[in-house]
Amino acid sequence: MNVQLKFNRIGAINLDTNELIATTTIKTDGSESLILDTKNKKQKEGIKKKGSNIKNMSEFIQNNEGSYIHLIYKYSCPIMEKLQSQYEGNKSNIHIIRFIVLASYSTFGGKLFDKNNNEIKKSSLSKIWHTENNRKSINETYNILTELGYIYETEEGYIMINEDIVVKGAIEDFKKLHKVDKDLTYIRVFSQNIQNLYEGTEPKQRKQLANLFKVLPYINFAHNVFCENPTEVDHKKLDLLNWTDLAKLCGYEDNKHIAKFKRDLMKLKIYGYDTIGQFITDSKKAICINPKVYYGGNDIEDVKRLYVMFEMCENKK
Repeated sequence: MNVQLKFNRIGAINLDTNELIATTTIKTDGSESLILDTKNKKQKEGIKKKGSNIKNMSEFIQNNEGSYIHLIYKYSCPIMEKLQSQYEGNKSNIHIIRFIVLASYSTFGGKLFDKNNNEIKKSSLSKIWHTENNRKSINETYNILTELGYIYETEEGYIMINEDIVVKGAIEDFKKLHKVDKDLTYIRVFSQNIQNLYEGTEPKQRKQLANLFKVLPYINFAHNVFCENPTEVDHKKLDLLNWTDLAKLCGYEDNKHIAKFKRDLMKLKIYGYDTIGQFITDSKKAICINPKVYYGGNDIEDVKRLYVMFEMCENKK
């Protein structure tokens, strides 16, 4: 007597559009058969290519820039909205950049470990932030970050990072978060590079580093240029931001302060390379950030072009 096998038909759905992409069948004993039907073969191939690009890009980044954290933020919205709303102008800057530096020590599960692989406590912050002689300032930053929920302490006194803002590794259920808030996104911030940038900047100038993150919500993933429409994939359609635009986003209004804002950012170096670059024609200017600071794209060729632009200008001034 022949026994007919039974199958369960399984569908693959695009969670963003609810579109059925493909179907397969699973035998009732749990083994999987070949994919029998594909609703959109071209779309399926595109998804496979995208997955491959992400994997290759991750390996490329790891080999060139080392480990990184994911910084979660919203397009066209202050990177640390609750913190910035409590201060006028750039008074929030030192707290912002200290948070970013502290977050660069994140490991999995929101834990923080210093360079000696010790879990970070409040007593560790003077070394992390290189502010050994300013306990009052350390306490101020620590208190504001704790009050706003950006960091918290365990019962043992270890500092943890809020994983709604910073995540080491894959961001679980991000598609669900994105579905609730379409402006929500995230970018790679390179841990060792941020520490080098911070430590290589004069203490009085460190608050300027926060401006690199205040303008982050206007960065275009593929080209790392600042624009009004950062989700646009066609470079010909980008609505580029100029220095006045960026300065105003950071709380600077008059021309004198705008000029100083530009000078301060143009002076910043990371491993000896300029942190900010600009490409100028008679009609337009594109302001770009070095991908060694942060980068969110998944096309290796795009980021390679950015490396070349910054490298070719070095030592040729």
